[in-house]
Amino acid sequence: VTLSTASLTAKISAQTGEIGFYDATGSALCLEKKGGGKMTAPAEVMGEQTYNIQQIFESPADEAFYGLGQHQYDWMNYKGKDVDLYQINCVAVVPFVVSNKNYGILWDNNSRTKFGDPAEYEQLDSFKLYDASGAAGGLTAEYFADAAFSERLLTRNESRISHANLEEWDNYPAGFDKNRGSIRWSGELEGESGVYNLRFYSSNYARLWLDGELVVDSWRVNWMPWARMVSLKMKAGERVSVKVEWIPNAGYIGLTAKGPEKELYQKSLSLCSEVADQIDYYFIAGENLDEVIAGYRHLTGKAPMMPKWAMGFWQSRQRYQTQEELLNVVREFRQRQIPL
Repeated sequence: VTLSTASLTAKISAQTGEIGFYDATGSALCLEKKGGGKMTAPAEVMGEQTYNIQQIFESPADEAFYGLGQHQYDWMNYKGKDVDLYQINCVAVVPFVVSNKNYGILWDNNSRTKFGDPAEYEQLDSFKLYDASGAAGGLTAEYFADAAFSERLLTRNESRISHANLEEWDNYPAGFDKNRGSIRWSGELEGESGVYNLRFYSSNYARLWLDGELVVDSWRVNWMPWARMVSLKMKAGERVSVKVEWIPNAGYIGLTAKGPEKELYQKSLSLCSEVADQIDYYFIAGENLDEVIAGYRHLTGKAPMMPKWAMGFWQSRQRYQTQEELLNVVREFRQRQIPL
């Protein structure tokens, strides 16, 4: 089955249902993965009978992907990356991805969606773990009474670094003060051959070393923790040393991993949603990326330009506790002749 416009052709196989998109010259723009580009599976989500869906397109080695909204990672090109598309405090999700091959895909699904490998990150005990002395079974966890890692309270074996949400936030040993103390985890990891992606989620002061190299040195406010992503190449049978130091100040931390990387998701464009009735997306092509963005705006509506008076300085803070505090801020701006 062939559907055509003056500049774009979509071909659908009557035998397999595979879809390919082609430009006016007949050159392929985007092709569904042969023999398995679509997945629809019955599922139950929050008590509702529904379907999980996945769509995979083939991607040549020189293709790059951009978009997906506003994320806190330091990635520009999302080729080969995994992004969990759900709206939270510091993330603005836009399920639209554009390619340097001059096309874009608007994924029309408002449930939790994953770009890339949909597998979940796992706790550290998915590795073989060894403590600081080389004994198997977990990492060495040292708890200190102070923030300088000098007044040791106790040492114990732990197989997870997991204080990342309210359910597990307060599971510290008795006697440890999360507002004043510090924690150090150390030991070794052993996994399979391949590249693992580590997700180091934290707030307040946190640092991560791998094989003696400091790879994350982070500070974030406690009400807005976020993750740093680190790639780790491993070889079966060989260990990698790991050390984490954290000054909690009643904050959050979690170290999880996914891997080894699957070749499929390094060479494809994959979108997977957990709740759907069907696979639904819009394919947009153009002579350049500006035309692709114009096609997206045609679908979603144009965003009007803000008036000039709204383009100046925006004052923002976590909260104002009293009206007088708010008024004092306004007085200070007026005294300094800064417009609001």
